[in-house]
Amino acid sequence: MAPRSWLAGQASLHLLPRGEICCAPESRLWFWLDGDDWRSGVRLPPESQTYIRTGGVDVELTPTGRMPNTAM
Repeated sequence: MAPRSWLAGQASLHLLPRGEICCAPESRLWFWLDGDDWRSGVRLPPESQTYIRTGGVDVELTPTGRMPNTAM
């Protein structure tokens, strides 16, 4: 996953696991793995843009980074 400092304040992410990419829609930033390092920007590099059309998963984050407790 992208470093926590990049995700601070984000409520949701859109993950594209096949390309090791995530998008933070609220800030309009993309995060992608480049070798061993995470990069970010307002646009994906051209070689990663094909993954945008492959679907993905929406994830809601909590302030602690843990799944919300839904048990009563």
